[in-house]
Amino acid sequence: SMFRFGQSYGTLLGILGALAIPVRHVTPSKWKAALGLNSEAEVSRARAVETWPEMADKFSRKKDHNRGEALLLGHWYLTRAQTRAVA
Repeated sequence: SMFRFGQSYGTLLGILGALAIPVRHVTPSKWKAALGLNSEAEVSRARAVETWPEMADKFSRKKDHNRGEALLLGHWYLTRAQTRAVA
């Protein structure tokens, strides 16, 4: 399972590299701190519901926190990119 994940990750990085698409790695502690989140999954899920109330049904289960964190990470990146473009 982990080997397959590593293979898939390597393949994805190879494709992005071939297409000259830059990849940025960020630690969860960095982007979560910027959004005022902590390591608790429920806090991230609740923030996703708060940020996108029209999609609350997508975050209704406790196990949907990963879905919420994926959107919050994208939100952090876009907010950060806009801030840097202005500066």
